[in-house]
Amino acid sequence: MPLKPSVQCNNGYSLQAPAVVFVQEGLCVVIPCNFTFPKSDPGLEGPLSGYWYAGNKVTPEAFATNDARKPIVPEARGRFRLSEQVEEGDCSLFITDAQPSDERVYFFRMEKGQRGKYNFLNNPTSVRVTDPPTPEIRIPGQLQAGQPVNLTCTAASCPWNASQIAWEFSRNISGISSASSDGTKMSSVVPTFVPTAADNGQPLTCRVTYGSGFANPVNSPQMVQLNVSSPQNLTGLSQVEAQEGDDLQLRCQADGNPSPNVTWVRRSQSWAQQSIAGGQLKLDNVRLQDMGGYTCRAQNAMGTDETTFQVDMAYSPKFCSQSHPSCWREDGGFRCNCSICSYPGPEIQWVVNEATLEGNVSNKEMEVTSWYQANEATSILHLKGSWGGRRLVLCRGNSSSGETSMNFLLYNFEKGSQKENIIYGVVGALIMFVIVAVILVAVLVFRHQKCRRVNKTDPESFTDRSVLVFSGNPSGVKGSDVTTPPNQAEATGVPSELEKPEKTPDDTYVNPQDLYYATIQFSGLKPASEVTSEEGTTEYAEIRTRNPETLQGGQDERTQGGFSALRF
Repeated sequence: MPLKPSVQCNNGYSLQAPAVVFVQEGLCVVIPCNFTFPKSDPGLEGPLSGYWYAGNKVTPEAFATNDARKPIVPEARGRFRLSEQVEEGDCSLFITDAQPSDERVYFFRMEKGQRGKYNFLNNPTSVRVTDPPTPEIRIPGQLQAGQPVNLTCTAASCPWNASQIAWEFSRNISGISSASSDGTKMSSVVPTFVPTAADNGQPLTCRVTYGSGFANPVNSPQMVQLNVSSPQNLTGLSQVEAQEGDDLQLRCQADGNPSPNVTWVRRSQSWAQQSIAGGQLKLDNVRLQDMGGYTCRAQNAMGTDETTFQVDMAYSPKFCSQSHPSCWREDGGFRCNCSICSYPGPEIQWVVNEATLEGNVSNKEMEVTSWYQANEATSILHLKGSWGGRRLVLCRGNSSSGETSMNFLLYNFEKGSQKENIIYGVVGALIMFVIVAVILVAVLVFRHQKCRRVNKTDPESFTDRSVLVFSGNPSGVKGSDVTTPPNQAEATGVPSELEKPEKTPDDTYVNPQDLYYATIQFSGLKPASEVTSEEGTTEYAEIRTRNPETLQGGQDERTQGGFSALRF
């Protein structure tokens, strides 16, 4: 806001200057001033001298003057300067590297000859010194660890003042300084500043020094605290050894900005919920199936980081479940594969006809290729060429915790060995015959047992009280009266009452070897438990017999006896 100058008119003497000016500590300020005097006065002879004094009286020392004979106040030396155009009526005062002690009231005095001395006491100028300017640090966007940026510090400056900008950080950084065209602004740029995760929260200071060449330079610092976004930084043990039944606690420390979210993952499947207490995972009563890798995964807006804990437990060698030992024909010979797992890691060997092979072996007859990975040892045996007979092959794994092995009996028939082929063919046929015979015997036994179960009678299982019986009449026994039913339907029917036919003179003898048909009716069945004595209820049924041949011959039926009593 412009200041209104004060004007004094007295016998041709006048001065125009602001009543108050403000300046920031360390900067510079100009008090614009113009004055007039009666130049036509013949008593005003000689050079024109100007003086600036503080207060309201002339002192032996001035703050600024163009009179080389006049002493200068020590605190103003080099900082206060009078305009070089005083002869033209310019009385402007320049103050550099303003200090708090500069806050005073100043007036201008002119001298020209013996009669041209005049103090402009009625229109002084007051100087007010304020706080020093604060530098401004500009950081483009959000700092990300590993991503270079340009840091800029800008501050007000004075065109005729020596000022400096310096950077202060936990590690050495330097900037390139520059000034605006009018000299009122200066800046310093730190190119390609690469923040790290460790820089997060660290103070960064831009310090401006005004009047560095003077006795009392002014320092104006500006400090910012860096906010560096960074991916997660995980720390923790990489391998944990335990005994079966132990309780384990895995700790994973995750650092990042913003604070990462920590989860536990096992074999690429979500295995546990978000961990708590600073990334702790508890495993109680561990078993062999708990062995393996447990991955601590931390994630925030900057990305994902992870570390894996390997949990191992000592166990004796065994064949790995994912690859069972096997042998197969290949290129006229055999190839065998064997994988053994244990902790600590196993050693693997092949024994071929009592010859031990381990590691990597290659010759005309066989080749062994082995490799080891973590707690697993895998080896492939290749028996080359065409060979006859048999070979005993053993895969053996051993470690400090035990040993395991598996045998293979391999047969190989040479071409042209017809005798051996015939022998093995006959043996194979005999084996097949024995197998078929055993199956047939088993089937017959099964059917026989089934028939026996079917023939067993259970009184309570009867639902029809009429039974058709096929029988031969035993010799020496008088047959009951048997009536041949006129048709099958009558034979299986249940008559309401058995009728006893009358005997006729044409009764004939029935051959015991002939086939007879009989119908038996039971009027009721009683459980055995209801019969209390031999005098209990007795039920009878009539049995009538006919000789089919006799009937076919047109002869009458013959009765071979009376009634037969059947008690149930």
